[in-house]
Amino acid sequence: MHVNLTLFKSSNMLLNSFNVFILALLGCVLGSHARMSGIDLSVLWPVNILVAALFYRCRHLNTPWYYCVAYSAMVMQDSLIYGWGFSAFTINAANLVFIFVLIKLLCWRGGYRQQEADITTSLHLFASCIVAALSCALVGALAQHAAEQTRQSF
Repeated sequence: MHVNLTLFKSSNMLLNSFNVFILALLGCVLGSHARMSGIDLSVLWPVNILVAALFYRCRHLNTPWYYCVAYSAMVMQDSLIYGWGFSAFTINAANLVFIFVLIKLLCWRGGYRQQEADITTSLHLFASCIVAALSCALVGALAQHAAEQTRQSF
């Protein structure tokens, strides 16, 4: 007996959307529990790396539609659990910038199937994560500053 369990099929957009949404939501829940329990692992914000790894490994999911699905899961979790409102949109936009920049930088080098033990591959991954984190921080800081300016004007 052979069981074929494939969560992400290139031909099934509805199933893929549901699975991306659930994976992003689970990553958000995991990150929020790490933040609430006082563990400093919330800095790693697992949803970013889970969604980035998914979009990198399953190239057919690396489309604007699935970015919007992941974004909606992140915003929904922050809005319902924390009641953040507008901040949920700005912070998660920064998270999406991290995912997008990381995927673009990882796919930038033409060869996808290099040896994993190659030191240049490790250095490229490290540099890509640093650049993606800096871009995420920049967008997050600008968005939060704009949100603060909007609140002060009322």
